[in-house]
Amino acid sequence: MPAHFPDVAGRHALAGPAGRIEVAVDRPEPELARRGTAIICHPHPLQGGSMSNKVVTMLARTLQESGLATVRFNFRGVGESEGSYDEGQGEGADLVAVADWVRQAHRATRCGWRASRSAATSASRTRASSMPRR
Repeated sequence: MPAHFPDVAGRHALAGPAGRIEVAVDRPEPELARRGTAIICHPHPLQGGSMSNKVVTMLARTLQESGLATVRFNFRGVGESEGSYDEGQGEGADLVAVADWVRQAHRATRCGWRASRSAATSASRTRASSMPRR
């Protein structure tokens, strides 16, 4: 897992809760670069969704053209990501692992993502369950 956010576009492997997570990082042209990174989740894996999906790659390209770095990744069991489909529960943990890496590698204080309702809900539950109660 890269300790810092990559300076150039490329594919990487992150440690995830079910094994390796395949990640693609894309950077905007230097003259367009703004501060910010978008994490883009792919459609449902049982319906052929992957980080190479046309909608996902078009969204990534559009965000790069607006100056944002993008991170696309394959949920567990898709592409080169290890593990198997987990009815949305484990997939939320995958998203949290990717978001944590972006925060740490980028030293970001806020992190946003675009996900299906089920992936976002699962990630929110995963994150909430790990936070201390006040």
